[in-house]
Amino acid sequence: RRRRHTRYQSLSRGLGDVYKRQVETGIGYTDNVFFTRNDKTGDGIWRVAPRVELSRDGEDLDLKLYGDAEIGRYFSEDRENYEDFRLGTDFGYSVGAATSEDRDEIFGGLSFAREHEGRDSPDDINGREPTVYHNLLSYLGYAFNMEEWGARLGATFQRLNFDDVDGFGGTEINNDDRDRDLYTLGLRVGKEVSRGWEVFGQGFGDWRDYDQKTDDFGLERSSRGVAVAGGVRYQPGPALDLEVLLGLLHQDYDESTFDSTTTPDVGFLMNWRPSRSTRVLAGLDRSIEETTDPSASGIVATSANLNLAKRIRPDLSLVAGVDYTFDDYEGSGREDQYWGADAGLRHYFLPNLYIGPSYRFEARDSNEPDFDFDNHQILLNLGAKLNEAYDAEVTEFTEPNLD
Repeated sequence: RRRRHTRYQSLSRGLGDVYKRQVETGIGYTDNVFFTRNDKTGDGIWRVAPRVELSRDGEDLDLKLYGDAEIGRYFSEDRENYEDFRLGTDFGYSVGAATSEDRDEIFGGLSFAREHEGRDSPDDINGREPTVYHNLLSYLGYAFNMEEWGARLGATFQRLNFDDVDGFGGTEINNDDRDRDLYTLGLRVGKEVSRGWEVFGQGFGDWRDYDQKTDDFGLERSSRGVAVAGGVRYQPGPALDLEVLLGLLHQDYDESTFDSTTTPDVGFLMNWRPSRSTRVLAGLDRSIEETTDPSASGIVATSANLNLAKRIRPDLSLVAGVDYTFDDYEGSGREDQYWGADAGLRHYFLPNLYIGPSYRFEARDSNEPDFDFDNHQILLNLGAKLNEAYDAEVTEFTEPNLD
C-alpha cells in the first residue's frame, strides 16, 4: 500500500532499443465498493489499462520513457469511477572509460501522476467521490564504483497536491491542508568482503513540509527525520539477490503536542529465480508515514509481501501474492492490520493476445472495529501486446513479470 520515500531507483541494462505497448481490459465484480464494515455495496466494474514504454540502452546512456493509465467504470456506483494516469522518464549515464568494469553512473528520473485515493485508505474522508491527487516525483543520484567499494548518493523531491471533494449535505471538504513537499537526501556505502557478499551502511535525511502551517484541526504536520541502517547483501549470481538491514528511524514534528517517533528499522529483499520458469520476490519494510488522524502524529508502518510468477507453459503463466501491513498510530493507540492476497492466470491464445481471470482479497482488522472491512474482487481480463510475449518453440521463462 505504501512505498518508503527513500528507495532510490537503479536502471537495469539491456541490449538495443525496446518498444513496448500493451493494453488490458477487464470486467468483473467487487463485493464491497466502499470498503465498509457493514451494509456492504457490491457492484460490477469495467477497467482498461493501457501502457507504453520506450527504452534506449546505449554504451553510455540508458533512457526510458513511459506512460500508463487505468480507467475504472462501475455499473451502478458511477461516483466511484476513476481515471488515473502516469507519465515519466528514467535515465542512467555511465562515466569513465568504456573498457572499465567499475564505471560510475549518474542516474535520475521524473514522473507526474494523477491518482485517486482508494476507499481502503485510512485517510479516506468519505466524500461523495474519491479524493483525486497529483503526484510529482523526481530523483537524482550518483553511483561510485572502485574495485570492491561502491557508494550511492541520491536525492528525491516529491510534491503531493490533493483536490477538494464534495461532502454529503452540500459541503465541500477541504484538502489543501494535506498538500506538501517531501525531500530526502541519502548515502549508501558498501564493500565486497568476499565473492557475492557485500556489507553496507546507509543513512538519509527526510524533510516533510506542508503548505499550510496548521491543518484543519490546528495541528502543525511538518516534520524532519533521519534514518541510519547497516546490512548485508548476498548475490552469488543472477538467480539470487538477498538483502537484510537493521537500523533506526526517527521523526521530529513541528507540533508541540506530538512526541518524536523513534523506532527500529528493519528491511529484507529477495529476488530469487529457482528455475528459468519461476521467479519469487519477497520483502519486509518499515517506514514512518503521514496521517490525517488528529490524535496521531504519524504511522509506523511495517509491511511484508511475497510474490510468485510461474510460467507453466510458454503460453500460460500464473501470478500470485500475499501481503501484510501493520500500522501503529503514534499517540492515539489505534492499531490496524491489513491482509491481502491475489492470484491471476494469463493464457496467450496468440503470441500477442491473452485472456485470464484474476482475484484480489483485502481486509483491515483494527482495534477500533468501525474501521474494519473486507473485500473480494474478481475480474476476467483480456489483453494485447505489441511485442510477442512468447515463442511457441521456446519453453524457457523469457519474461518474468509481477505486474
